[in-house]
Amino acid sequence: MGDQPVTRADFDNLATMVKALSDKLTALMTKGDNVGNNNRNYTSNRNNNNNRNDDNNRNNPSTDDS
Repeated sequence: MGDQPVTRADFDNLATMVKALSDKLTALMTKGDNVGNNNRNYTSNRNNNNNRNDDNNRNNPSTDDS
């Protein structure tokens, strides 16, 4: 049986790879946050426009926005 050879792993570039992965994850999270903000803004703007149209219809009953 004897002594087994030692297998060594090369981790020289590990810090660089971890940094690159961290940067990618940060970019993805930022993109996800931006998409979420855009969706909230879209919904908010749509609701504001609906409210504006409802106010307009109340003040001008003869106006048809359809």
